[in-house]
Amino acid sequence: MLSILIYWCFLFLITSAFGIVVCKIFNFSDTPNPTIILLFGGFGITVIASIVAIFGNLGVYFEVALIILSIFIILIYRRLLNNIFLSLKAKIATLAISLKIIFIAILILALAQSATAPYMIDNETYYIQTVKWLDNFGFVPGLANLHFFLSQMSGFHILQAATNLDGVFHYFNDLSGFYLVVGNLYALFHIQRYFESKELPNLIIGLFPIFNVFLFQFIGAPSPDILIYVLSLVIFGEYLKNYNEADYKTIVLLFILTVFATYTKLTAILLVVLPLQLALKKQSLKKLFIPLSLTGVLMLLLFLIKNSIITGHPFYPLVLESTTIARWALPENLQQFFSEQTKLHGYFLQATEYNQASTRELFTRWLFLPKLHGLFNFGMIILLTIMPFLIRKNPIRNSLFFIYGLAVLQMVLLWVSSPQYRYFFMFFMILLCICIASLKLKKNILIIGLGSATILIAIPLFVPFNLNSLTTNEFHMSLSTFSSDYSFLPHSKTKYTDAKYEPFTIGKDTLYTPTNIEFFWATGDGPLPCVQRDQVLYFAQEYKIIPQRRGSSLKDGFFSKEITNE
Repeated sequence: MLSILIYWCFLFLITSAFGIVVCKIFNFSDTPNPTIILLFGGFGITVIASIVAIFGNLGVYFEVALIILSIFIILIYRRLLNNIFLSLKAKIATLAISLKIIFIAILILALAQSATAPYMIDNETYYIQTVKWLDNFGFVPGLANLHFFLSQMSGFHILQAATNLDGVFHYFNDLSGFYLVVGNLYALFHIQRYFESKELPNLIIGLFPIFNVFLFQFIGAPSPDILIYVLSLVIFGEYLKNYNEADYKTIVLLFILTVFATYTKLTAILLVVLPLQLALKKQSLKKLFIPLSLTGVLMLLLFLIKNSIITGHPFYPLVLESTTIARWALPENLQQFFSEQTKLHGYFLQATEYNQASTRELFTRWLFLPKLHGLFNFGMIILLTIMPFLIRKNPIRNSLFFIYGLAVLQMVLLWVSSPQYRYFFMFFMILLCICIASLKLKKNILIIGLGSATILIAIPLFVPFNLNSLTTNEFHMSLSTFSSDYSFLPHSKTKYTDAKYEPFTIGKDTLYTPTNIEFFWATGDGPLPCVQRDQVLYFAQEYKIIPQRRGSSLKDGFFSKEITNE
């Protein structure tokens, strides 16, 4: 825990420094909320790291350069940074005693949770390996041909690789926890403001901590979902507060955060509509055109370049054969396989069952999926059904209806791709918060609710908890619990600390496979290049392709080689 706290202090300093730079670049007349500065800083570092990763790695030399640059920024803007720190201190001081206690509890519990073994199986399939490839080589041509999940390299993984201090310490994997604490602090500032002003947007945003017991399970690994949920919280909050009086600062702020969210995960792309809608409401767009267009073009270019290098398809995951620009591009049949598997996963069906089912049967199946999936699916449909009746007489109904419309559109888009709850959870959160806020609960009830939600975090963190009643995923049955062994040093980046790896030859290449992790996609913290032998043999048999290096160095990348003999 102590080492993670020190690491978070490091993150706080460098994201604050780069957050100031972003404010200066976009000519903000005054600095935003201190918590937003930290998100701006993450955006700035991600942009720099993405550019560097095109040409080289994000290892120790990059991190040293990043730290030196941060020191220069701190020295140049020390007065401004000092004002930001004082502002943050003052905001925390103004919190009610009960809210201060809740924040301190969240901070301590977040440190404890981050120190435990990673819970998410995605960490063992591609999170660790993605960050490791970035640390060692940057963007690698055709990397997705080695392990398809590496095609999902997120802007958040780039930020994690840029700031994980891997050259000094191999344990840090805790950027998610840092930003979840930032999101909670943003929410607590707003619930305090609601107690003082009774403005509904502040109450809606201030209810965010009620989701902590669920979100905390993601923070032991660099999950892009956490950053998406925190960014969406801030985006919805700033949108609702400034809907009627949006100025240059608000619109540009929202645009930065929404393109950051989209670069983190493409499923957040609809959020970009919010600042654009506010921009269209203004009489003059001339002042907004340059910052919005330049930011949009830069992030689009980085997105296309990253995809082109990693997968050979600039518009991935929308893969069109006409857009294939590299010899290392993912084969079309392989992409179709994974696209189909992603869609089937949303319904927990086999291909034959899916193809034979009618639309009504698919919807019924999705709506009543077992355990947690069905709970969120059913809950989202209930929220979409009742929300128009709750907000039609609300004083801020125009902004609420616009968010509601985006939620409906998100569900439509997911329905034709993969309607998994983690892809619409950001809208689930905001709609449920709107629903609870409409009850106009008294201050004491709200405090008790937030306090109870915080206490709930501690139960699975310190008491062994089986999730058989909530999930069907055999790898997610047991939550990670805290041990006193983690008081200073956290658990390893992987839950499979006893994993063994052995080399195997495929074609002319030598790869590494885990020998005691019985999961088709798992790689754990294996040496590069790492992939399950069974996975390689499966695609060799079914699709007649194997991953092969493009050159003598791993930096040269991979391509899918067709097998010509049986």
